[in-house]
Amino acid sequence: TKNVKVYAKKWEPKNGVVLDLNGYTLSSIYSGDFNNGVITIGKGVTFTLTDCNGSGNGKGIVTRDSGQNGRGVYVAGGGVFYMYGGTISGNSAKVGDPVYGGGVYVEAGASFVLAGGTIYACGVQSGAFQAFGGGIYAEGGSVTMTGGAIRNCVVSANNGANGGGVYIYSGASFTMEGGVIAGCSAMGGGGIFTSGSTVRITGGRIENCKASGRGGGLSVRGHADQISVLDAAISGCEAKNGGGVALIG
Repeated sequence: TKNVKVYAKKWEPKNGVVLDLNGYTLSSIYSGDFNNGVITIGKGVTFTLTDCNGSGNGKGIVTRDSGQNGRGVYVAGGGVFYMYGGTISGNSAKVGDPVYGGGVYVEAGASFVLAGGTIYACGVQSGAFQAFGGGIYAEGGSVTMTGGAIRNCVVSANNGANGGGVYIYSGASFTMEGGVIAGCSAMGGGGIFTSGSTVRITGGRIENCKASGRGGGLSVRGHADQISVLDAAISGCEAKNGGGVALIG
């Protein structure tokens, strides 16, 4: 019935926990390490995040206190994360070089289903050499987006910053059936960047995303035969090369 402070770098829910934010804020007072988030979902743990009061209205937030950095949610291998509501907001990964995943990090063997709620204004803005995945970073894991939104997420670095909204890498899979990715930006793949992975887009919208290099909406590096865009709207996206979609190699 009130905002909750986590007096640690992370909170690790038990298997089967459903957290209803109910319009309140869950925040950590500390910066995070590489392998944790405000919420850290362990191996073999299934966790559900929802918000019965205020989703999409800037309420029901998972974040870190002002001046602290680190990602919002970390999903370890074998973990499962369902998001039906709430907002993962203002989280910025600044640990290590390169740095990965401001909003949600999905480890190999883990899965994340975004069905509702918003990943908002998360990113990787650290002055690092390279940075990847402002909203979501997945390496070898599975991400399915059936609803919800990824908005205004940004990655920036001195050399190579890809996947403002979503970065899918190294055998990971991304399925988009609904929802919206909007207002995200990066050097490559303002909305989505994929390399060596499987991407299937059958619905939803990618809009008003920007890349200073290639692929304002979607950037595909290698294995273009593993990418299918069957029914989706990509609009208002901008880039130096390939405002909507860029196919590389």
